[in-house]
Amino acid sequence: MDTVSTRAAPRPAMPALSPVAIRVLIILAAVAVWEIAARSGLFYHGVFPSVLKIVAALWALLSSPTFYWHLSVTAGELVLAILFGGVSGAVAGYFLGVSHYLSRVFEKYVYYISATPKIIFLPIVIIWFGVDSGSKIGLGAIAAFFPVCLNIASGVRSVNPVFLRVGRSFKATRGQMIAKIYLPAIRGAAINAARLGLAVAIISVLLAETKLAKNGLGYLVTQAFNKYDMPTMYALIFFIFIVSVAINTVMIRMGGEGDSGSSF
Repeated sequence: MDTVSTRAAPRPAMPALSPVAIRVLIILAAVAVWEIAARSGLFYHGVFPSVLKIVAALWALLSSPTFYWHLSVTAGELVLAILFGGVSGAVAGYFLGVSHYLSRVFEKYVYYISATPKIIFLPIVIIWFGVDSGSKIGLGAIAAFFPVCLNIASGVRSVNPVFLRVGRSFKATRGQMIAKIYLPAIRGAAINAARLGLAVAIISVLLAETKLAKNGLGYLVTQAFNKYDMPTMYALIFFIFIVSVAINTVMIRMGGEGDSGSSF
C-alpha cells in the first residue's frame, strides 16, 4: 500500500517594508523618544526641549532676516574655502597621480597631515588672516585640500593606460589630456573628492565660527548655547544637518555611477 506524504503548504511570506518606509519609521521613532524624554522630567530643564518648541524656534529663525544674513556669511566663507582648498587640492592631486616621483616624495606627508585634526591650525590661520572671515576661509580651505588631493591622485592613477597611450599617439597636449581623458575618466573620484572636501570644510568653518566669530551659523549656535536657548540651538543644528544632507544628496545624484571611459 502506497503511503502518500502530505506536507503543509508554505505560508505566504510577509511583505517586507521598503527601505524608505524603514527610514521614515526610524525618524518617527527617534522623534517619539525625544518627545518622551522631553516630557519625562528625568532630565535638567531645557536639555531635551519639546519637538514643538524646536519647530517653533526653527520657524522663528526662517522668518528672521537676520538669520539669512548669518547664513549668507557662512555660505560665502564655505564657497571660498571649497574654491581655494578644492582647486589647489585637485591640482596637487593631479601631479601626484601622474608623477611617480612626486608621489613617492610628497604623498606620505599629505596622508600624515590629512589625519591631523584641522582645528589645531586655527591659531596659525588667525595669525595669517586675522579674526575675520579670512581665518574661517583659511581653515576650511586647509581641511578641504587633503581629501580632494588624495582622491584626485587615486583617480588619476586609476585611468586606463590604453587611453593615455592613445592620447600620446595623437600628440595631445597636457590640456587636451586633462580635458579629454582624465576628467571624464575620474568623474566618480572627483565627485567623491568634492563631497569629502565639502564635508570637512563645513565642519572646519562652523568650528572656527564658534570660537571667535561675530557672525555666521556657528556664531548663532554659540550664542544660543550661551543664552541657554536650547530650542534655538537645536533648531540651528537641525537646519545645518538638513542642508548638509541635501547638498550631499545632490552631489551623489550628479556623480551617478561614475564613468570609466573617455571622450577622447
